[in-house]
Amino acid sequence: TDLGAAAGTEDELTRTVRRCCRDGQGLVREEDVLALSRVMVTADSADHRMLVLESLLATGSDKCLRMFVKLQGLSLLWSWMVDAEDDGVGGQVALRILETLEHLPVMNRNVLKDSKVLSQVTRWSAVQPHVTAVTTAPVADLAAADERP
Repeated sequence: TDLGAAAGTEDELTRTVRRCCRDGQGLVREEDVLALSRVMVTADSADHRMLVLESLLATGSDKCLRMFVKLQGLSLLWSWMVDAEDDGVGGQVALRILETLEHLPVMNRNVLKDSKVLSQVTRWSAVQPHVTAVTTAPVADLAAADERP
């Protein structure tokens, strides 16, 4: 996603995301995770959301990703999932959200249920099973494992 990569044309939200993510390296510091989470609340365009999702996908630090989940990142993603339904489950933002969910270190089903992400993924898989089958496999595996005695 190119949100005015040329000097002087980027908006403040784009600059903040790029600063947090070290221009594509992903999140590396805890304060960057907090800043990115704050940005997510105001990111309402598809381009901004794609930039945030790409930044999360570029993050290799499990510590930063766990902190994102702890800071209600899944609830923020859920709100984006609801918005993405307007564009269709097969839309770019929806697919990138599913890829991001696959990348996040979610340790139990309760986290997915509390954030409403699990119910949204379930709804999406009913609408577009061919789109969500591969990308939601880790979420489905976690949910099934959590139900075992």
